[in-house]
Amino acid sequence: MKMSRKALTAMIAASIAATALPAAAMANNLSNTLTSSAGSAANSAEPQTGAQTAVPTAAPETGAQAAASAPAVQAEPSPESMFTTEDVDGGVVITGFNIPDGQTADVVIPNTIGGKTVERLKNFNGSGFDCMPGADKVTSLDTSLCTGLAIDWYAFDSCTALKSVDLSGCDSVGNDAFSETGITKVTWPTDKMTTIPVDCFFGCTSLTTFNSDTDGVCNLTGITSVGTAAFFETGISGSVDLSQCTYVGSCAFWVCTSLTPTISTQTETVGSSAFEGCQYVIIQADREDDLGSYCSGIADSSGDLKGLYSVKKVAVLGDTPSGISVDPATLAQDAGYTYYLTAANSTYTKDGYKTEAAYDVALKSVANGSSEATPVGVDITLTIQIPAENYDSSNFYCFFVEDTLNPSDITHTEADGTYSFTGTVTLPDSTTTVALVSQDLFITEPNGDNVAITGFNIPDGQTAAVVIPETIGGKNVVGLKNKNSGKYKCMDGADKVTSLDTSLCTNLTIDPYAFYNCTALKSVDLSKCTSIGNYAFSYCTGITGSVDLSKCTSVGDNAFQGCTGITKVTWPTDKMTTIPYGCFYNCLSLKTFNSDTDGECNLTGITSVGDCAFDYTGITAVKWPTDKMTTIPDECFCGCTGLTTFNSDTEGVCNLKDITSVGSTAFWGCTGISGSVDLSQCTSVG
Repeated sequence: MKMSRKALTAMIAASIAATALPAAAMANNLSNTLTSSAGSAANSAEPQTGAQTAVPTAAPETGAQAAASAPAVQAEPSPESMFTTEDVDGGVVITGFNIPDGQTADVVIPNTIGGKTVERLKNFNGSGFDCMPGADKVTSLDTSLCTGLAIDWYAFDSCTALKSVDLSGCDSVGNDAFSETGITKVTWPTDKMTTIPVDCFFGCTSLTTFNSDTDGVCNLTGITSVGTAAFFETGISGSVDLSQCTYVGSCAFWVCTSLTPTISTQTETVGSSAFEGCQYVIIQADREDDLGSYCSGIADSSGDLKGLYSVKKVAVLGDTPSGISVDPATLAQDAGYTYYLTAANSTYTKDGYKTEAAYDVALKSVANGSSEATPVGVDITLTIQIPAENYDSSNFYCFFVEDTLNPSDITHTEADGTYSFTGTVTLPDSTTTVALVSQDLFITEPNGDNVAITGFNIPDGQTAAVVIPETIGGKNVVGLKNKNSGKYKCMDGADKVTSLDTSLCTNLTIDPYAFYNCTALKSVDLSKCTSIGNYAFSYCTGITGSVDLSKCTSVGDNAFQGCTGITKVTWPTDKMTTIPYGCFYNCLSLKTFNSDTDGECNLTGITSVGDCAFDYTGITAVKWPTDKMTTIPDECFCGCTGLTTFNSDTEGVCNLKDITSVGSTAFWGCTGISGSVDLSQCTSVG
């Protein structure tokens, strides 16, 4: 089923309530990177045939030469003349590609142009939903030579000639950047980007390989958030591990018919039709999880997860349930242990659209000659078979597994009227937790009576919960100083911090980029922070719940951009009356701002709001002080699909009566706003 993005937006809204060189000079400069496409279909996915321009190549290496040189192979940057550029402060942005008509090119983005660092692929056509000039002639894109490259919205939208992208040099990719392209393979840096943006690979029907050296394998390990329609109708298939994801947007994997996604009980949000058309869904869970409630909650929120088969693993011994066979009942002995698979009675219930087979299964390892269960590290394989009379091919099937599941090993077969799941489960060794205490944890820099923390001494492979002390060595701790901020990187060791507590401090400042993209960070207590720099917590997708900024006097641009798990923010209007640029951009779960009412963004007391401040958040209602602000900034509420009420005590009413100016795409994608809107006092509508 083919669906346009416009139709998709409407469907989601309904179901739940994103200097050119002369041609001759360019042809000379690019002769070794361009291939003529004359006589062939410009956008064909097939190899070009017919008239082609010969491309100079180096003499082929011998096998020995190739083997010897392999480790040193590095992409050669495309010539600078290929790019249209624009200087920015301290750097340069690429605004287009100088590729002559009738030709295409494999593009390697250089780290510098004219001695200046390339910072961005800037798309001046993005507001018109068009790609960058010349992008439609790019056949492959390699960013591996870059550091911290950003790619704009729609940069390569509908560029069907584009077949592969290496984004390893990127730390930011915009919505729709590669939608409806001919891409077959993507390299994505999960160490820098853990969120797949909205519509990013929408309609890329040939996309089969993601972050894998093996063709046809989609590896999403490390991804914590998948935006709305990000992989809509792509060609990805097989087992895909989403167990680290906390958010899967609406239609994220729509009609990926050969896909078997694995989520977990950490996956807090599954949007409408997120997995519609997939083969079945696997859900990882721990023994103590209430799988029934989780299962029902996901089904209710998504509206399309049908036929939920719940395997609840508890330590209850009993007989194998009738009608369901579990194989093997006893596993092979290993190192003095025998592994038993036991099960209690099963029941089948059917309630409306949901069919659930609930039965209890326990894995137990027992030392030979002992009755005491002891967990040890060992892989076992179990198969659960569902009789044909309880199997409905039109439904989704969920396989719950406790402890550790290797999703790539999950397979299913259908034979002799029986539907079988087979998966490998690892019984873990004892959990190792490193508790780093005292001042050995911190790298410091003294300054008179004060001291700044410049890094964290956390060994490789370990993590730590961090409480910032009031003093170190008798000196007052006054800041978290990031010596890497100029490189757009976090503080040394910050990526291993799982929680940050500042409650013992008096006045603490946090530098720009201090915890940038630190996805291990799960909770923050900023109650004693007075200043937070630009991008300080940007893309900390693991942070969940409320953030209290009541002691702050300064918060920088994009400070919490991409923190998809934050749900509520407390903002001190007595100290700060400005919401900075992009401060909460793409905070998908943020519903409440300065309000005791769930879903309300209360801007009473605010005198200025920056562009993109609340882009792609979950707010549903806004209180806007028209006595202080009569302009809605550019992209202020762009993509807030749940927003229905603006400056009204009546739910579902949008009151813009006293607004005099509405910025560009200020309410773009706000599909929940409906009814009559009075713009009679507006002098400008973007």
